[in-house]
Amino acid sequence: MIIVSKSNEKIKYINSLKDKKYRDKYNKYILEGIKLVNEQISSGDNTLEFIVISRELLNIHQGGNELYEKLKDLDNVLEVDEKIFAYLSDTETPQGALIVLDKKKCELKDLINNINNNEKIIVLDKVQDAGNMGTIIRTAVAFGINNVVCIKGSVDVYSSKVIRSTMGAIHKTNIFYVNLDEMKEIKKALEANGYDLCGTDLKATKYLNETKPNNKTVYVLGNEANGMSEEMKELCSSLVKIPMESVQESLNVGVAAAILMYNGYIGGEA
Repeated sequence: MIIVSKSNEKIKYINSLKDKKYRDKYNKYILEGIKLVNEQISSGDNTLEFIVISRELLNIHQGGNELYEKLKDLDNVLEVDEKIFAYLSDTETPQGALIVLDKKKCELKDLINNINNNEKIIVLDKVQDAGNMGTIIRTAVAFGINNVVCIKGSVDVYSSKVIRSTMGAIHKTNIFYVNLDEMKEIKKALEANGYDLCGTDLKATKYLNETKPNNKTVYVLGNEANGMSEEMKELCSSLVKIPMESVQESLNVGVAAAILMYNGYIGGEA
């Protein structure tokens, strides 16, 4: 049966997940798009609650018909018409496939207990732009960084814009939201294992190329408008800035994060 009404209880529930309040309440989020849905289905993920498809939309997108044939007979599939899918979608050109799945469970105690020489971590101090957050997560995964620690006040990584920007990388690293007191706990665990926090600041006296980063350097990047908070700066053992030859005041935080992660985990010493 094809669902054609917005008043359907499952449709109302799925639509509510576009709001952070309900994503937090149900611990669920939406992943949308033919490629991303196909990858998630193929991974054997058993956290999928619903798969929503629209044959009308899948028919006009590359790979859509193949995905429809793969999904149409599964027990947790909801087939909807084009209008209902557009209602659920958060994109301008919906492709006709989305899934509802569990957020990845990441607890602070696990991060603290598992900090060791092999853990790679980056800290984001209230990064608020969805595109920047998605870019940073995607880059972190590319460089083998296991953990992204977000100070509360950062954008929700499970918002649709962040999810799209990560291009599926959201599933491949651990995301932690912490307050300042919890960040202090993380710092103690880092220091106990020989790590140090290195903040980024335009007023820093040292340039990045004057330091010798290694796999135990944990970089901290600040908010797009205001940089790192004073409280976070106080937690850092050092501050650096990226050298630039132009008069440009600063780099986009996503670009800066990529430079720092490459410097620390690819170009730095092991």
